[in-house]
Amino acid sequence: MSSLRCIPNLYVIRPADCEELVGAWIAYYSNKNLPFAFILSRQDLPNLHKSGTKRTGVLRGAYVVYREQSKLRCIVIATGSEVSVAMEAAKKFADVRVISMPCMELFDEQHDDFKELILPKTCRNRVAIEAGVAMPWYKYVGTEGKCMCVDKFGFSGSENDLYVANGLTVDNLFKKLSNFM
Repeated sequence: MSSLRCIPNLYVIRPADCEELVGAWIAYYSNKNLPFAFILSRQDLPNLHKSGTKRTGVLRGAYVVYREQSKLRCIVIATGSEVSVAMEAAKKFADVRVISMPCMELFDEQHDDFKELILPKTCRNRVAIEAGVAMPWYKYVGTEGKCMCVDKFGFSGSENDLYVANGLTVDNLFKKLSNFM
């Protein structure tokens, strides 16, 4: 995924569920003169919620998929199948926001005011989670944030076994979020 994200003018979209996949197709058909790469999960993904914002959220590259219930203290940024992991961990806190970021390139093109609504600069406690390398996520989590990513290659196995082996679990994310609290 990171190799694809390094290609100039290529829009890499990694949907978190079927509604985000529809949003990805809308983005593609709205910009047919641009190259897109869809990165789809091999496992079944849960439908995260029934909000109509998911499709338009994909068109903007990122959106709030789970909003904090009290003063914001931490932001989790996730993509693809890791969005459901982020949401499960965030439900254990009242002050954690989860951002689904299916397309970094589309998000980077947005106006600064929109970016600030999604990722307010005042909240520097951030965690990115993706079953891919950490490198592209540091521009969103900053120097004080954490990345739960896989900086290795060549694993095979079931989804659950791979998530456990690489620390991409709800419990591990809960521990990282607890360190910010």
